[in-house]
Amino acid sequence: MSITVAEEGNRRVGSMSAEEQDQCVMDVVSWFQRHSEDGLRGADRGSVEALRKSLGVDVPEILERLWCEADGGVWFGDKELLSVQRLEKLFADLEGGAGFREGFLPLATDVDGNLLIVDTGSPAMPVFEFDDDGLGDKLAASVVNFMEEQRNNLLSGNFEYIEVLSLSLSLSLSLSLSLTPNPSAAASWRRSPGGNK
Repeated sequence: MSITVAEEGNRRVGSMSAEEQDQCVMDVVSWFQRHSEDGLRGADRGSVEALRKSLGVDVPEILERLWCEADGGVWFGDKELLSVQRLEKLFADLEGGAGFREGFLPLATDVDGNLLIVDTGSPAMPVFEFDDDGLGDKLAASVVNFMEEQRNNLLSGNFEYIEVLSLSLSLSLSLSLSLTPNPSAAASWRRSPGGNK
């Protein structure tokens, strides 16, 4: 079944309402539940509220909703949504580091440690790429727009979920080669060549 999001004559004026944000989160989470073999579990509301207090940043409502529905397992291209627990640890490691400013909230990471960052210090709360060189490209004017674009991309039928089993190679002293599964297998979603997957 393909869902088409019509935008031509029916563009929204202003931001999404709370109900539209709830629906947006449910659409994104449902897409990954249908396409991923791993079940998604949300964080409990108490740990999400504790996250807000422990980080000392203004966590956007749409992200609180997302973490309550999926504590990881949602992908933004090649970057996976950080779980609440992983986010707290990463935030502590990044805080005060080069290029990491007050108000930055890590959202997702790839296997190389590159991040998606929400700048909660800005009223619009834009989303940026962030890596060892610091702040990168601006991906969306606001986190709400970012989530809406994510939802629209997923529901367009032009993307597919790909799980990749990465293998680590190791040489033993007898010079035999062995392959062992890497538990940190990566996944992502990408535009499908045939569409409607």
